[in-house]
Amino acid sequence: MRTGDRVLKFAKARIENMNAAGTPLEVQVIDPLEHKSLLSMETLDGNPTYYNTRDNSTLPQDLQDLIGKVEWADCYLIVCPEYNHTIPPALTHMMNMIGCSKYANKVSACVCYSGFPSPAGGARCAVALRPFLSELGCLPVSKQVVIPNAPGQITEDGAPQGEHQEGLVKLMDTMLEQMRWWAEATRAQRNK
Repeated sequence: MRTGDRVLKFAKARIENMNAAGTPLEVQVIDPLEHKSLLSMETLDGNPTYYNTRDNSTLPQDLQDLIGKVEWADCYLIVCPEYNHTIPPALTHMMNMIGCSKYANKVSACVCYSGFPSPAGGARCAVALRPFLSELGCLPVSKQVVIPNAPGQITEDGAPQGEHQEGLVKLMDTMLEQMRWWAEATRAQRNK
């Protein structure tokens, strides 16, 4: 099991808890591994989808699906590991394949983690994500969730564990509520 799977389960459980309280968020998971065309630099000669065509029906089906999910979303919750002290290349590649206009005026939030016990684990990725998301047109919320040593803090079932579990739940819930509030506000503005 990838460490990210347990972190994603934790985030989804907190979203389900929020939904049960009457503040709904609908979730679609976008995993770079599910979009095989992204893994080949031969796809579209390695260029972003918006450089090659304005007719999305000519793209491979997995890229059409990816574009549809990005267009559909009101906000983006980025759950990712720290990779060499920054953003994983698979994430930047996937997000760069879609035109910035698809992300424009939509909210984003980050849950960054590491698999090792350093207190800074995940934090450097979170710092790098904010300007990256801003350049895509996303509006990052101020709260971020950073989880060093994710395997030690979250079980395989996505349950928080250890001495910081209450703080982790509180931080996640606060960030999700901030994301939900801003997603509603920006959707209202986009629909004007």
